[in-house]
Amino acid sequence: CPFDSAKQDHTNLGSYQGLGDDEKSFLFGEGTGCWNGPKRSIKVNLSCGVKEEILKVEEPSVCEYVALFSTPLVCEETVLERILSEYQKLTGE
Repeated sequence: CPFDSAKQDHTNLGSYQGLGDDEKSFLFGEGTGCWNGPKRSIKVNLSCGVKEEILKVEEPSVCEYVALFSTPLVCEETVLERILSEYQKLTGE
């Protein structure tokens, strides 16, 4: 459930704080504190894709993370149909 908390193994990256300004990202904050640093936080940017998966995670500042998450939920229907067709050709599904 994306409306709970974000974790990496046993480390809490933050609890759900709401949507980003563009409404295509989830914001998590008030996570486990870093040694000599801020509490952890992560912004999860959503991108159009056939399946739900984490594409990349970066740490632009100490204990502040940004992730890119692929999901069909943010795709326009025509784009999703094209991507799904290409995916099926490649995988035989």
